[in-house]
Amino acid sequence: MAIAEMSRLKLAGLTKEKDIILNALASTGLAEIKSTELLPDTEFTEQPEKKANTEKKLSELAECIEFVSTYSERYAKEHKVKESAGGEIEMEFNSFANAGKDEERVLSVAARVKAVNDKIFSARNSITQCETTLRQVEPYLNVKEKFCQFADTKLAKIYFGAIPSDKIKEFKAIFDGEEAVDYEEWESNGDFTAVLVAAHRDVSENVLPTLNSIGFQRCPFAGETTSEKIKQYNEKEIKNLEKEIGEAEKELFSFKDELGSMKILADYYSFELEKINAMEKAPGTATSFVLEAYVPKDGQKKVAETLDGCTDYVCYEFFDVDKDEMPPTLMKNNKVVKNFEFVTNMYSAPNYREQDPNPIMSIFFSIFLGFIMGDAGYGLIMAIGGFIYAARIKRDTGMKRLANVIGIGGLFAIVFGVMFGSYFGFSPVPSDSNPFTIPFLPKPIMPDAQKDLSSLAGITVPSVLLIALGMGIVQLMASNAFKAYSEFKLGHVADGLFFGVVWVFFLGGMGVMILGLVSELNMSYLAVPGAIVACASLFIAAVTAGIHEKGIGKFTKGFGAVYGIINYLSDILSYARLYGLMLSGAVIAQIVSGQGMLLLTNGNPIFAVLGLVVIIIGHVFNLAMNVLGAYIHDARLQYIEFFSRFYTGDGELFAPLGSKRKYVYLK
Repeated sequence: MAIAEMSRLKLAGLTKEKDIILNALASTGLAEIKSTELLPDTEFTEQPEKKANTEKKLSELAECIEFVSTYSERYAKEHKVKESAGGEIEMEFNSFANAGKDEERVLSVAARVKAVNDKIFSARNSITQCETTLRQVEPYLNVKEKFCQFADTKLAKIYFGAIPSDKIKEFKAIFDGEEAVDYEEWESNGDFTAVLVAAHRDVSENVLPTLNSIGFQRCPFAGETTSEKIKQYNEKEIKNLEKEIGEAEKELFSFKDELGSMKILADYYSFELEKINAMEKAPGTATSFVLEAYVPKDGQKKVAETLDGCTDYVCYEFFDVDKDEMPPTLMKNNKVVKNFEFVTNMYSAPNYREQDPNPIMSIFFSIFLGFIMGDAGYGLIMAIGGFIYAARIKRDTGMKRLANVIGIGGLFAIVFGVMFGSYFGFSPVPSDSNPFTIPFLPKPIMPDAQKDLSSLAGITVPSVLLIALGMGIVQLMASNAFKAYSEFKLGHVADGLFFGVVWVFFLGGMGVMILGLVSELNMSYLAVPGAIVACASLFIAAVTAGIHEKGIGKFTKGFGAVYGIINYLSDILSYARLYGLMLSGAVIAQIVSGQGMLLLTNGNPIFAVLGLVVIIIGHVFNLAMNVLGAYIHDARLQYIEFFSRFYTGDGELFAPLGSKRKYVYLK
């Protein structure tokens, strides 16, 4: 379980066989193309037109996939029919590499899909226009005359439109008794009221500004039609357009069986773009090219056999990477630890030159996750739900790994739940939050997080808090041990001893001293030896802190090492969050179960149903919040407290040619 050792592959091939060679490399899943220096009399192969055309086809195909997926899923739910095709397709590499043969047929289907979608888009725009017209005509629905009748005459200027209904009184006050001006209003039909003002042309120029001041809007309609006819026409048009959209969506649903073909071709285009980008890194002439790639050393044999089998006209050789070179990172972990790479990669992937922290980090992450949850019932749901969800995802995606991490954490939560005696907030021992007990459950072997206290050098603290801090000390010891191991691997023996091993002994001495200071453990004989080990380690750390410094730096660096104790104490206190999160989740679980049981046992059927609802909803909410909080704070402890002492990161994950697929799962 480590980072795979990389080698460099250099090959030369015929330009006319570049697709054959690239397909062969992609089929192995073991070659990441790297840039090659430009050689004499060669140039980098650029295919801007092909690249742009492929990107365009991929974009259009992706849109069509989205159209069919969205509409077919909606149609299936509304009409209760079988849903559209699944998201992943499993196939052999050779079949995938030849997907371009079906391009013409699939693109013709995609063109039909786009035409149907354009039809839906156009119909929806027309519906919007009709709805706008209906809103505009609403104030005039009580006007029975044709709109053409409200026209200017030889002597009068006609202003026909609508004003806000709350301005009617102001409107009347303005024009009542006004000479050479007459008006009419119709019954209000909403927020606006239709009005007409007829003014003699001699005074008409003052009327419009007055009307505008109270929100007057001219009627947008004219001609031989009436408001009722406009309303009827647009309502009928909306019904016809909605029917047209329904038929179009049904037609889109009929394309669901073509989703698989479109997804395969979309991933094929992604693969073609990868090959185009790869050739842009490979210098060549009109007849030949040179290509370099990173290949894991344990994959050389497979790559060599594949290249030998694809063509007789290829020359290749494997080389060791240079000492100052930073190849991509490929982590080689077992099936369990591999899932925790997701957690580490969210922070930063390890670089090629350092040790993979996942084997150790995965242990602590699982323990902390289980400790925080601390309930066997919650752990069972996490394990079942996480593993089932992960099993449904064929490809090795981040979501699959996250689900497995939650499932593994659930197993640890079951263990801690049994140790704490917590099963969905119930326990064989009654508590203040939940007096209801289940006697046949095994008795807890861990202290009660709410009640049990310990005396640490005369200071009373919760016993479970001390356990959480103890786990923190163990992880910090592990981080320094990992640092020492990494330095030893690099041949830096002194650095490993003085910057790693010494601090392991310091933390270990502190932990032993704390055990001796806890009165309830009756281990006071450990306090002095622990203190001696801690002080001796600190002295060595201070003396050796400046081994790489010159002059006065050799002494000042020692003070920095002593000051580092504060950082360690701060980091140890950070692990108190394990206790805090566990306690809050446990108390809420007990309250939910306790209150729910009070309602269930009330004797009233209505209260019984309410109690069941309280238990279900309460535990679902508590579980969701606990899992989210546990994951976030668990990850924070790994990133800040654990990684900070030895982890460099900034690595680039190994991305072999042909790995950028969204839908296709290659066997």
